[in-house]
Amino acid sequence: MDKHILHSVLETLTAGNNITINFNEPFEELSGDYMITASKVGRGRGGSRVIWIAPVSNPDDEFGALEIDGKEKALGTGTSEYINTIVFDGKTFGMESPIETSRKTGTARQRETVKRARVSSDVAQRQRVAKALGDILTENPATNFKLVSSNRTSELNGEWKVASFVYADNSLQMHLVDIDNPDRIFEFDSTVHGVEVRDAQVIEVSAV
Repeated sequence: MDKHILHSVLETLTAGNNITINFNEPFEELSGDYMITASKVGRGRGGSRVIWIAPVSNPDDEFGALEIDGKEKALGTGTSEYINTIVFDGKTFGMESPIETSRKTGTARQRETVKRARVSSDVAQRQRVAKALGDILTENPATNFKLVSSNRTSELNGEWKVASFVYADNSLQMHLVDIDNPDRIFEFDSTVHGVEVRDAQVIEVSAV
């Protein structure tokens, strides 16, 4: 799909809009009906656009990236060559003859492909969290964090002292002690909990 056409379409999309996306190879199995969960301006220059989407039939399978040559690439103008058409508000944007993959692909097979895309995106999120926090701790092991989970009832939420940590191989383990309640501890493992970290703040850096 032409990048400029795609950019114009994505500019009009907001969270909650329903669209149909037909993908090109090797992502034809992702073709189907989606709900936009977020539409934003991408990083860097050029005003690129990126979106996060979830299948209408299974809203929990949200994703916002495609795995290309082993790397995560944000879904949007930067992956325009993998998008054939977008149907929105009764209008088709892209190629004159939309591919029919979405009608030919079985629902179970499509769901499995979407699941793989989401899992791949989750792995990247876990690694980003591990690197961000691990690099800070490597520089100053006495750092304290305020961690905010995407789940408001998660035990991860709180202000923590890092009693000890291990950072290696794109993963981070931390033994956390609640600053206000030393009896409350949390064993953080980025390979498990990294995907739910919505925000992390350095709240105090003690002298080493």
